[in-house]
Amino acid sequence: MNTPDEGDINSYLQAKGLLDKLDVKYYLTCGNHDNFFNLRQVFTRHDYFFSDNFSHHVIEDLPLRIIVLDSQIIGEEYGTLCSARIEWLRKVLLSSRKHTLIFIHHFPIRVKDEIFNEMSLLNHHELESTVAQYDNILGIFCGHSHYGAAGMYGNKLCWVSPSVAPVHNIKNNKCVGLTLSSPSYSLHKYHFSGNITSSIVAVDNELTCSKLKNK
Repeated sequence: MNTPDEGDINSYLQAKGLLDKLDVKYYLTCGNHDNFFNLRQVFTRHDYFFSDNFSHHVIEDLPLRIIVLDSQIIGEEYGTLCSARIEWLRKVLLSSRKHTLIFIHHFPIRVKDEIFNEMSLLNHHELESTVAQYDNILGIFCGHSHYGAAGMYGNKLCWVSPSVAPVHNIKNNKCVGLTLSSPSYSLHKYHFSGNITSSIVAVDNELTCSKLKNK
């Protein structure tokens, strides 16, 4: 999951306090607002990252494999996968034919609002040519736009998740405000047959807004 918007130490401390109450194990990655250096200072037990520079990692101890890619460029809204990150992905894909899901913050497909297409994954063609070679990849799962979307990418499903964070009001390809009208998240279920079922789950909007008002 992506952590708070500011990327500062206090935000990560607050997030850790909440996440550590979960009854399930959780994993981290970076979104465009994160600061990986600060994240590692707080989440010290999360030692599975590819390097000190990227939050790439692989989750292997499940019935399927999950590959998490770090597409962040510090200080930028758009994302990319540099040659080191692409090479790491290729090596990991070669290491196993296990059913695989790929998670990445910046989406590589076109969505309905052009303003978001301008801040998507810039070198998406390189990722697409890589994933197209592997039939064991069941899908690519993304976020970033705060709106749900889906499309085919490298002959795979590409799913863009909505968000529990405020969404942008877009008019004439410009953001004119934010709203909490429909906070929601994605839930993905893996079937041993090799199929994935993806659903959008709505959060109780009245409860969410009332909590915000009480702060």
